[in-house]
Amino acid sequence: MPVRVEWYLEDRIIWLHSSGVVTAEEAQGVDPELVALFDQSSAEQVHVIVDNSEAERMPAPTAFMSLQWPKHPKLGWSVVYGEKRKMIKFITATVAQLFKAHTRIVETFDEAVDALQLLDPTLPKMDH
Repeated sequence: MPVRVEWYLEDRIIWLHSSGVVTAEEAQGVDPELVALFDQSSAEQVHVIVDNSEAERMPAPTAFMSLQWPKHPKLGWSVVYGEKRKMIKFITATVAQLFKAHTRIVETFDEAVDALQLLDPTLPKMDH
């Protein structure tokens, strides 16, 4: 499956992994699962680590406009990493601006975890 979602840190950090060619339907298809994770969390803020290290192509920014998770009241920071293609970086930056989301773009998973630890001092220390 080109898009997978799971807890990285239960109730606090969601890991969203994209691989291969991601279609608009696939990007929109995980939206209910993401919203459910936000809803089930007892935390005030839930962060998302977006792993695009294996993504080859993403849909146009308009495909993301109907998503509900970037508008969720519990969304804290989204930290994106692994974007090797300029077009994917452009799409990520455009979508972040459209949603007015707190977003950081870094190079690696370790940098993503470190960024979240700096941005949210209430997170427990995480080994990565």
